Amino acid sequence: MNRILFFLLFSYTQLFAEVNLNNSQNEFSIGKDIEYLEDMDGKLSFDTVRLPENLSRFKKSETETPNFGHTLSPYWFKFKVTNHSDENYWVYQMRFPVMDYFSFYIPDSTGNYSEKKAGAFIPFSEREVDNRNYVFSLSLEKNESKEIFIYVKTSGNLQLPSSIIKKDTFIKEDTNQKFLFGIYFGMMGVIAVYNFFLFLAVKDLSYFYYVTYIISFIFIQLGLSGLGAEYVWSNFYWMTLHYYPLFTGVSISGVSLFNKYFLQTKEKFPKSNIFLNISIGIGIILMLSTVTLPTYLSIQLAVSLVLLPIIGSFVIAISALRQGFSPARYFLVAFTVLIGAVLIILFRSINLLPTNFITEYGMYIGSALEVVLLSFALADRINILKREKETAQRQALILQTQLTESYARFVPQEFLVILKKDSILDVKLGDQVLKNMSIMFADIRSFTTLSEKMAPEENFNFINSYLRRMSPIIKDNGGYIDKFMGDGIMALFNGTADNAIKAAVDMQKYLVYYNIDREYRGYKAIEVGIGVHTGMLMLGAIGGENRMEGTVISDTVNLASRIESLTKTYGVKIATSEWTFNSLANKNDYLHRFLDKVKVKGKEEPVIIYEIFDGDGPESIDLKTKTMQDYNQGIKLYYEKNFTQCRNYFESVLAVNTNDKVAKMYIERSQFSNRASDWDGSERMLEK
Repeated sequence: MNRILFFLLFSYTQLFAEVNLNNSQNEFSIGKDIEYLEDMDGKLSFDTVRLPENLSRFKKSETETPNFGHTLSPYWFKFKVTNHSDENYWVYQMRFPVMDYFSFYIPDSTGNYSEKKAGAFIPFSEREVDNRNYVFSLSLEKNESKEIFIYVKTSGNLQLPSSIIKKDTFIKEDTNQKFLFGIYFGMMGVIAVYNFFLFLAVKDLSYFYYVTYIISFIFIQLGLSGLGAEYVWSNFYWMTLHYYPLFTGVSISGVSLFNKYFLQTKEKFPKSNIFLNISIGIGIILMLSTVTLPTYLSIQLAVSLVLLPIIGSFVIAISALRQGFSPARYFLVAFTVLIGAVLIILFRSINLLPTNFITEYGMYIGSALEVVLLSFALADRINILKREKETAQRQALILQTQLTESYARFVPQEFLVILKKDSILDVKLGDQVLKNMSIMFADIRSFTTLSEKMAPEENFNFINSYLRRMSPIIKDNGGYIDKFMGDGIMALFNGTADNAIKAAVDMQKYLVYYNIDREYRGYKAIEVGIGVHTGMLMLGAIGGENRMEGTVISDTVNLASRIESLTKTYGVKIATSEWTFNSLANKNDYLHRFLDKVKVKGKEEPVIIYEIFDGDGPESIDLKTKTMQDYNQGIKLYYEKNFTQCRNYFESVLAVNTNDKVAKMYIERSQFSNRASDWDGSERMLEK
């Protein structure tokens, strides 16, 4: 019998996960040291849950923050804490104060348990520690152990972000957190008051509905943070239970009314106006649900509907912006930020994201940014409406005339600078200038094959997506796009050759991120070949009096195009002529290697081509750098017509870099040593 009792006692002690406190830390996250039991029937009492058959049913938590999503089942938690530190005064803290019932069971020195309560149904004054979070004192002598039980029941999301923290550290951290909350709520309050006075001054209902929206958002954040229960509605437990659906309803109606007046949807966007009217109705239904539905249904209804008006506002803002309603730009950014913050909260609530600083405080950061941006939007709207009213009649005729005359002969601003023209209106047919410039051709490889698999609309979306990303890179490096050629770009650089090479490298580097985005969206990655050449060219305006365009005329353009076509032959990303390479301020600033001597139609001397591989991936750069010595020696021997030794060096290159197409090409050439001096695959490629 004694053995049985000893075994049961031993088993009981082993059924507790243990938290060991020591002197090395001030706070211990205990998520992975907690065990839990779902009481699906809700029939387990504190006495019955401690029976051995029930203790054995507890499961170990695998995450730092146990998260069970939305559940109506009560849960029991247990853990054992042992104090190996010199500190005797600790506190248990649970940083998610939105539970209906929260009971903390702790034994005294005689082993008898006492229950300490918190939660929405418990008056705030009955909490052991007056704090927004659920905090309970934990006194432990050195080497003393205590076995803790926790009971939780809620109608919303059930999370348990728990820690044991030194009392002094807790007081300091809580003070700092309340300071930050003070900044946040103070800023939100100031913005609300400021815009309310603006409403009184300008009598624009947009400001009134905006203030309503801000105030409702303040109350939502007060509830989620626990500060509402601590300071605003301390013993009004109905508000603690219903603040979320109540103020979510006010927020949805307020923001929808704000959208209607701010974006003028009734006059300008009738379809959007219908959606906003529906959103207003949804907000009213949510407010009424707090007195007509059970609490858990009201909360779940609010959670499920909260994103609808936000995303709707986002879509409406995009539509308004696309139709030229410029005040919508701040509006769009504001709701983009808010959507991101709300998604973080929702994903955390359904256990797709862990609880950390970003997921815990993201809503505060996002909402603060949003209200600031919406204030900018309102101010911008007033300024724009004022300017439009003052200038509309005076500028309408002039603007229309200028647009009519200039649209057909629109050219880049850089073109005007090179021609030394103050305005596009000054450009005349035949204007021209001779300049030394660098020309870049960038072309998507295998575009025909790729486009055959896409519908016409997909083709246009793809091309525009690609060009929209590459154009700023060219501009940032001192160039401008002369022509869009379907899947290709022709760009001019008026300055040093370094600008063109840097632009080519930046484009290849950015292409890596663009392909990651394409693959994430289920599209095939693309490759781009870039050729650069520097020389004299004639730049000017050609066409007729009623239709003209800026263009360049020079053999330099043809050679740049041919060099780009060679990138596919040699399997490289960037190729440049000897003229461009020698024009660089410092050639050693770039990773480069000799490619070939190419005979070009119409030229007596062959053109020397170099590869710039700074834009390659890290692995390709590493392999080409490691094999550079063997590669250069192979090139030297090849042009000395020592084909046997040449082949050995290029085979050494391939042994390290198996995908080096240039090395393979030289091996193939050297194998035909009797004809090597006459054979040139790249020349054939150019002739095509």
